[in-house]
Amino acid sequence: MEADDLKLAPVESCVAKLHAYLQAADYAGYDPYDGLQSRVFRALPLRNWKWARTAMTQGMKRSPWNLRGLLGVPRERNPKGIALCVSALTRLAQISGPQDAGQEARRLLDWLAEHRAPGYASFCWGYNFGWQSRSFWAPRGTPNVACCIAAAEALLDAHEQFGRPADLAMAHSTCDFLREHLLVRAGGETYFRYIPGNDIAFHNVSLQAAALLARTAARTGEAELSDLAAEVAGFSVRRQKEDGSWDYGESHNQRWTDNFHTGFTLIALSRYARYTGDDRFRGALEKGRAFWERNFFAADGAPKYYPDARYPLDVHSSAQTILTYLEFSAADPGALEKANRGAAWALRNLWSEEGYFYFQIRRTYTIRLPYVRWSQAWMFYAMASLLASRRAATPTQTAPVSAPFS
Repeated sequence: MEADDLKLAPVESCVAKLHAYLQAADYAGYDPYDGLQSRVFRALPLRNWKWARTAMTQGMKRSPWNLRGLLGVPRERNPKGIALCVSALTRLAQISGPQDAGQEARRLLDWLAEHRAPGYASFCWGYNFGWQSRSFWAPRGTPNVACCIAAAEALLDAHEQFGRPADLAMAHSTCDFLREHLLVRAGGETYFRYIPGNDIAFHNVSLQAAALLARTAARTGEAELSDLAAEVAGFSVRRQKEDGSWDYGESHNQRWTDNFHTGFTLIALSRYARYTGDDRFRGALEKGRAFWERNFFAADGAPKYYPDARYPLDVHSSAQTILTYLEFSAADPGALEKANRGAAWALRNLWSEEGYFYFQIRRTYTIRLPYVRWSQAWMFYAMASLLASRRAATPTQTAPVSAPFS
C-alpha cells in the first residue's frame, strides 16, 4: 500500500475490525501505565516508595511480554478510553446515520456518567489505576484534567450529533469542575493544573482546557468562559520557545518536547481560534505547526517520538499525526493527504490483522500488546475521523474534524 494512495477500503476495513475488537473486549483491557494495579505489587511495602512505583510502571510499559495476568492486573474500562470511543462513534454516526452508532455512544456515555469521580459536586473523571508521574502521585480515581477534557469533548460531540441536552449539561458541569478545582491564578498568570492540589503547569492540557471552555462558550454564549480561555491560552503562548516548540511542563524535570503533546497543543490553539473568532494566537500556532512538521517525521514518514530520536515509534504519535493534520484540512488542502499518509504508515507498521494496533516499535524490539486506551481508543478515533473527513471531502474543501485530547 503506497502512502499517497491510501484508498477508502483499507480505512473502512480497519475501522470495522477495530470497532469489532473493542466491542468484543467490552471496551476494557490493559494500559501501558496500569502496572501499579498489580495485586502482587500492592502487597509489597515498596508500593509506598516513589522510585519503586516508577520502576514498576516503566518496567511493565517497556516489556514486550504481557505480565499483567501473572501479576494480577485486572482488565478494566478506562474513562478516557471510553470517551475517545464515544467521539469515534459520533464520527461513524455522521457516515452511517445515528441509529446503531448513536445507541452505542449513548450507552457508553451513560457508563461515564455512572463512573464519575466521587466526592465532587461537578462531573469529573480519573484513571482506573494509580499512577506515578515525575511530579506527583495520583491514586486510582483521582480526577485529572486530561480525563475530564476527553469526557467533556465526547459529551459535546454527542450533543452536537444527537441533540441530548443532558450531554451539554454534563460537559458544562465538567467546565465548572475545572474552574473550581484545577484553575490556578498566581503571580498575574492563569492556567489549569493536572490534578487537585498540585500547581505545576503542563502546557498541552492547560491549552486543551482553554479550548474546551471556548467550545462550551460557543454553545452556551457565556462570555466568562471565553474570557477565561483567552487568559489561559495566553499563559502558554508566552512560554513558546523561539523555535516554535513548547516544553511539556514548567517544572525543572519536564523540559522536553514530544510529538503527540505538541499535536495536542496545536489542535487546542486552532480550536480556541475557531470557537472564539480570536486570532491573536495565530502566529504562535503557525510557528508551532512549522516546528512540529519539521522535527517529528522521519524521511519514510515515521512519526518520531522526540525531535532528535527516531525511537520509540509510538501508536499515540501515529493517531495524533492523523488528528492534527485533519484539524488543518479545512484551510490546507494538503493536510488531508498528509493525514492519509500518516494512516498508511500506521497500517503498514503497527496494524495487526487480528484487529488492533501495536503499542510501540523500539530500536531492538516491538511491543505488540493491544492496549485499549493508549492504542485502540486513540486509533479508533483517529481512523473514524479520517473516514468521516474523506467521505465529506469535495474537490475544493475538506470538512473540519474536531478532536478530543490526551
